[in-house]
Amino acid sequence: MPNICFEDYGPYMFSLGFGFDPKTNDHKVVRIVYLEGSGRVKGWVVPPKVEVYALSTGVWKTIKGSKIGYHMVEVFWSSAFANGGVHWTAYSGGKSTGYCNVILVFDMGSEVFREVKLPEKLVGASPLDLAVTGYKDTISIFQYDKRGPYCCKGFTVWVMKEYGVEESWSKLFTGSLNGGVSTVLGFRKSGEVVVEKWDGTLVSCQPGKIKKMRIRGGKESFYLGTYAESLILLDEGKCVQTEDNGSSDEVDSAGNAFVVRSLEDNSLRHHLFAATALNP
Repeated sequence: MPNICFEDYGPYMFSLGFGFDPKTNDHKVVRIVYLEGSGRVKGWVVPPKVEVYALSTGVWKTIKGSKIGYHMVEVFWSSAFANGGVHWTAYSGGKSTGYCNVILVFDMGSEVFREVKLPEKLVGASPLDLAVTGYKDTISIFQYDKRGPYCCKGFTVWVMKEYGVEESWSKLFTGSLNGGVSTVLGFRKSGEVVVEKWDGTLVSCQPGKIKKMRIRGGKESFYLGTYAESLILLDEGKCVQTEDNGSSDEVDSAGNAFVVRSLEDNSLRHHLFAATALNP
């Protein structure tokens, strides 16, 4: 991705969102870039930069006039795509003055921002304890008991049952795990919630039931995301093709070996992949 330019100097951080624009039948990436720190330079607030990349044109463009009056929750920069928009948890205010949390949405069609209100109980919560994710055709919020340098013991799942209807927010269930919660990853097709424990193991949770998934990894090494099947093809010259090749000298603990073939130069490069599929 191209570097972004600010008129003021300083390190920056950014968040990405990916989604589909049904109006133009195009896939897009949105990037929001903040100057790191308090956000105040020479007595005034430096607004974030917003850029959009369209797959059809292969070009980045700056979205001018986008006024974002909120800070993004930058712990994981998690986002969720639903109903034509990319969703982030965001907040205004601070610890001393009190937080005001919202869900910030970037509409991929109109390319403008809007807000979705959270349940009243979450508006003043610590934004570090909130994460947004997709749930079927709507959105959900995971609220941690207390997120910080040490693990929390439990979490609460909120779901907006009817997208866009703020009164439809409902508490789905509250979960608690022995050994602590590292990350609440997301939903399975069955509606169960996948949670990474502090020791790097995965469990599947639903009201009144916790099931071990017999999958272990490094702490905070897992990612779960939703997707929609598509016939959109990338430029063949820039994609990679994976092949199972048992003769490779690079294998994982289960004895699986993989070859990555670059279609651009038709050369073979060997890489080790240790990937595990989550059964729906």
